Amino acid sequence: SVPKAATSNWQRVFNSLLSNGTKSPEEYTGYKVHKIANRFPKVVDNLLQNGVETSYADELEKRLNDPEFTVFINVRHPFTRLISAWRDKFDSNKSSFSYWQRKFGFYIEKRFEKEEYIKNKPESHFISKEAFLDYVADVPVKYFDHHWKTFQHFCKPCLIKYDLISHAETSNDDGQFILKAAKVDKIVHLPGIYASSPTLKSKTVEMFANVSKSTVERLYEKYRADFDMFG
Repeated sequence: SVPKAATSNWQRVFNSLLSNGTKSPEEYTGYKVHKIANRFPKVVDNLLQNGVETSYADELEKRLNDPEFTVFINVRHPFTRLISAWRDKFDSNKSSFSYWQRKFGFYIEKRFEKEEYIKNKPESHFISKEAFLDYVADVPVKYFDHHWKTFQHFCKPCLIKYDLISHAETSNDDGQFILKAAKVDKIVHLPGIYASSPTLKSKTVEMFANVSKSTVERLYEKYRADFDMFG
């Protein structure tokens, strides 16, 4: 479940499937998106309670390799994902804002904020987009928060053989394909704002218009494996 890669919409799909489609994906909002789902530990605990001899490691290995299960990863353009993380986590109107302000905001403001950045900063955000990107470009990858951790480190694509790769930018088409392949397209759909569109890349370029060439180059190096693996 990859943060900032349209994964919440897939979580809504899984929640809907738990009800066999009697509840639509759109009915799951707020905390319900992530709290209701059967997370892996809960699935294994239920098996153990029902007398199935298994373990967390055995069950994980089975599900990753058993052809009965479909294993897919949802990815997104690394730079667009960074913008999404900044928009979401440093918005002072969000209920979780104080946490992100304490954990990263004050440090980023002190170390990376500049007068020219603040001129274009929306009033809703505590730190500027440019300061956040300078921070990510500067900090070692091993210290990345999981909301912007590379797919290479977060999802282990070199160790796990994924059956399918879904892209947030083409999630409308990809979602239909995956649900049809799983034979559940008649009872559930992938919700959300993402649709297949060639204009999304140009919007990413626009969002990086005021970011220094040095920062862009350093960010590219940090996410180089993701760019190479997922096109």
